Amino acid sequence: MNKIKLFKALTGTKETQWYKMEAKSQEIADIFIYDEISWFGISANQFVKDLNAIKSKTIRLHLNSPGGSVFDGVAIYNALKQHSAKIETYIEGLAASIASIIALAGDKVYMADNAFFMIHEPWILTIGDSTELRKTAELLDKIRGTLVNTYIKKTGKDEAQVTKWVKDETWFTAAEAKEAGFIDEITDKVDAEASYDLSIFDNVPETLLKEFEQNSEPETKIENKTRQFRESMRMRLELEI
Repeated sequence: MNKIKLFKALTGTKETQWYKMEAKSQEIADIFIYDEISWFGISANQFVKDLNAIKSKTIRLHLNSPGGSVFDGVAIYNALKQHSAKIETYIEGLAASIASIIALAGDKVYMADNAFFMIHEPWILTIGDSTELRKTAELLDKIRGTLVNTYIKKTGKDEAQVTKWVKDETWFTAAEAKEAGFIDEITDKVDAEASYDLSIFDNVPETLLKEFEQNSEPETKIENKTRQFRESMRMRLELEI
C-alpha cells in the first residue's frame, strides 16, 4: 500500500484552513502559514506553485506553526530563498521545529514579543530490522547536520552551541531568540489565531501551554486520539507492509 494513502486511511484528512497568499500589489504580498507543514497542513508542492505566481517586490511571511515534515519545510525554505522578492518573516505566535527553518528564509526576521521560537532534534517513527534502523539513525544525523548549518548561517554561533540547543529542544522567547541571533527585531504582541496541542514536545514553556489551552476548542475523545496520532507522525511516516 502507498505510504501516504495508508497514512490518510489511518488518520483522515482535512482541508488546509490556515494558509493563504495575498498579492496586494506589485510592491507587497502577504503569505500566512498558520498551519502544520505537510500532512494535514500546507505541502511544499502547493506552496511552491502559489509562490511562483507572486511577482511582488516584497513578500511578508507571517508564521504561527508547530512544524511538520522536515523535507517539505526545507523545500519551502529553499523556494523562499530563491525567490526574487525581498522576504520579511514575521513570527506571530510560534515557529517550532521545521517552521523555525522556514522563518530563517527571511532577509529580515521579526518576532512578536509574546511569540516563541523552538529548535530540536529531527525525529521519526519507523519500523524495520536492525539494518534499516541503523540507516534511519544515519539519516537523522545527516538531517540534523543540515538544520544545524542553517541555524549557524543565521546566528553566527559555533557548531557546538547550536547542536546543544538542538539536542536540548530549546524554546526561545523573543528576547532570547534575538540575543541568540535567530531574529533581527522584536515587534509588539500579536494575538495569533491558530493554536496547537504541543504535548508531543518535551520542554514547552508553561505560559505557552496555558495560552494554547485557552484558545483551543473542546474535542471529542475520537478527535483527540486522531489528533494525537496525527501529530506523532508529524516529521515522517515510515511503514513497510
